[in-house]
Amino acid sequence: MTAPKPTRCQRVLNSFYMVRKYVLDSLIYISFRFYGLEVTRRDIENGTYDSPRDFLKLNLDNADVDGVLLATQESYAESGRRMLAISDKCRSLLSVAALLLTAIGVFLPKYLVFNALWMRITFFITAVLLLNCITITLIFFSIRNHTTLSIDQAEANLPPNDLKKSLINDYRECKWSLEKKIDYLVNVYSVARFFFLFSFSLFVLLFSWNFLFVSAPADPSFERVLKKELAFIKGEPGKSGEKGDKGDTPKIDEEGLLRKLLVDKEFEKRVRAIVEAQDSPLSPPSSGAKK
Repeated sequence: MTAPKPTRCQRVLNSFYMVRKYVLDSLIYISFRFYGLEVTRRDIENGTYDSPRDFLKLNLDNADVDGVLLATQESYAESGRRMLAISDKCRSLLSVAALLLTAIGVFLPKYLVFNALWMRITFFITAVLLLNCITITLIFFSIRNHTTLSIDQAEANLPPNDLKKSLINDYRECKWSLEKKIDYLVNVYSVARFFFLFSFSLFVLLFSWNFLFVSAPADPSFERVLKKELAFIKGEPGKSGEKGDKGDTPKIDEEGLLRKLLVDKEFEKRVRAIVEAQDSPLSPPSSGAKK
């Protein structure tokens, strides 16, 4: 029976899958090489390392079959526990990396402003490295084939002793396949952790430099209210009193007064309250002072 001819939509989806797989495999390969690991393109595509030799079955004619079977089962179970341990580490790394990326997206635009070009370039590199870490960690959880234990009808009809011998070699082959996959995934975790630590270090450097050596710009709304108040103070006449001698034309140092008011925390709180009241749609319009 021949396979049905794929439709145009299916061909487009297949092409998209091949392009996506090629891009991700290239990203993993470049990351491995940047980290300094010797790896081939075929290892990346297969998701496991190629063994230099094929699996060899044991000759169990003169062996203690029960003891060897028990030891083989325990060895295979230990490989499974090792696989679970590295999977838990990858889940933790993915959670921390995603949390850091969220924190950067939420808090960075409000509290950090990078005026220097080198700071913007460094931040861009930090974001790319962090995104690469998350991508590599997600690839870790992709489904990859490895040998699993199964018993067919021919093995089920074997005598008990021969069945145990067959199970011993089956367990060993499963462990051999699983260990190759674990070794590969351990390196995937190491590469992802390296990019996370690298990006986190750059982020801490940028934050420290910005906090210590870069002053945050003043709030535009705060300056706008101050200038309005200064203009009001300058134009508002005082109470009538006795006419004194004619003096010099009064001068107000607006810039100096503005600088003093900008550092006054109590005055800043009051002005911010005025700004919030003016920006609120529910607040009634304020009545200006009458001359």
